[in-house]
Amino acid sequence: AFGARLPARVTGMDLVDALSQRAQHEGFRVGLLGSERSVVESVVERLSQLYSRLRITYFGDGFFTPDDAPARADAIRKAGVDILFVGMGTRQEHFIDEQWERLAVSMAIGVGGSFDVLAGRLARAPKLLQRVSMEWAFRLAQEPRRLWKRYLVTNSQFIYLLGRQLMKNGRSVLLVDRDHLGLERYSDSVEIRDELYRPSRDMAVMAKQVLEAELEEPSPGARSSSVKIVDRTRQVENAAHS
Repeated sequence: AFGARLPARVTGMDLVDALSQRAQHEGFRVGLLGSERSVVESVVERLSQLYSRLRITYFGDGFFTPDDAPARADAIRKAGVDILFVGMGTRQEHFIDEQWERLAVSMAIGVGGSFDVLAGRLARAPKLLQRVSMEWAFRLAQEPRRLWKRYLVTNSQFIYLLGRQLMKNGRSVLLVDRDHLGLERYSDSVEIRDELYRPSRDMAVMAKQVLEAELEEPSPGARSSSVKIVDRTRQVENAAHS
């Protein structure tokens, strides 16, 4: 049900590392979109050093106009990306949602400002701040001029929308497929629904195992994950005609 706590907090940065490691093992192709060109290039270099067999078939900066978004999505599709990491702040979910059909990826994850940290441009918060869910404050201290207005406005909007959702006794935003992921033990905190948009089995199993590994040893006092995962299949068209 809405409001139930997950066993641990899993950040976008942790998912980039964990999923890249698993993608190397399974042979999935990875794409990176977001931040400045030099930053995303540094992320590609770092991931390639950590995971030498990782197939990064696309990377690009996040500075493009809405009119250019379809062309970016087409390039990602042509590169055959399976897992797409999108680090474009508040624009990332809009891009994923609006370009979903063009992207034709198996999984797209908004990872916020993770690229800047992975590239070494910004430092990550100390473990203590991570455990008490105050990593956002550490980031604000590093870039106050750029982030103060965003945090003030978007946090206020979030609190308002959260209040409305609580009043309506809503559901979680994480959508998965019970049959594929076997997440019955998470059923109190995960909304299950049946649709044509079913994840491919290999990708679903990988996502399940990565999430279970990240949640295996929860930190004391950890809170719900703030990461949104969008998962779909390339078999949608076939399913629609079956």
